[in-house]
Amino acid sequence: MSDLPKRLASALVLGTIFAVTAWFGGFVFLAILCLASCVIWFEWCGIRMPHIDDRLLLAGTVSIVLTGLVMWLTSTWVVWLLVGSIFLVFIFYTLQLGQSSAIKGYAYAATLLIAVGHLRGAGEDLSGFVAICFLCAVVFATDIGAYFIGRWLGGPKLLPAVSPNKTISGASGGLLAAIIAATSTYVGFGLEPVWAAVALALFLSVLAQLGDLYESSMKRNAGVKDSGQVIPGHGGVMDRVDGLLFASFGLWFPSVVAGNWFVPADTFFKIG
Repeated sequence: MSDLPKRLASALVLGTIFAVTAWFGGFVFLAILCLASCVIWFEWCGIRMPHIDDRLLLAGTVSIVLTGLVMWLTSTWVVWLLVGSIFLVFIFYTLQLGQSSAIKGYAYAATLLIAVGHLRGAGEDLSGFVAICFLCAVVFATDIGAYFIGRWLGGPKLLPAVSPNKTISGASGGLLAAIIAATSTYVGFGLEPVWAAVALALFLSVLAQLGDLYESSMKRNAGVKDSGQVIPGHGGVMDRVDGLLFASFGLWFPSVVAGNWFVPADTFFKIG
């Protein structure tokens, strides 16, 4: 618990920046997401591919920035043609350099930018802001619930071979906290039915915890404690958004498939 004040201070500062930029949407929010995705790309490569070709490292960074620019400049179907083209060029370049493992890292890093950025949409799309609020409420409530309930109750470990500190009680506490946060957010914005909030909360909370376990497994295999040192008390950006990354894809993909391709947030969070 000694690092708790530092963690809370970092979370408050970063959370405020994220919330304000998410409210306005548009270029500034995409820029924040783009920066975070670039850092994730560097951190992933540092863990999984410490001897990556510098040219490939630069190519991944440029590809993420170009993806962000494309998403900002247009909201028509052309954006996905261009985003797909950027990814294909990156894959081709990766194969040319003989480091195909980097494809997975690029997809991992770009997911945050694409999923969260597309869910938020344009600044005037209120449903996009609600979707981001809901997503963050579920993920952060999961983290907080798992952290405190797990430390309070203890008990059997969840997956000791992957993450020795995580407990079954903590995972259950995270699910419960996610349901409470999701329901409160849904009702607070005047959305219904409530059961939809509960169902989404359970699904996204499980994904968030899987994202956390995935990163823990990567770090454990690489023999490192944190993905980086850019966030006081938290480590790297991956350490802070691993759960958000998995959950954002879990909310974005069905929203696009089952709802509005151009305004995916309308699928579950349309106001009025």
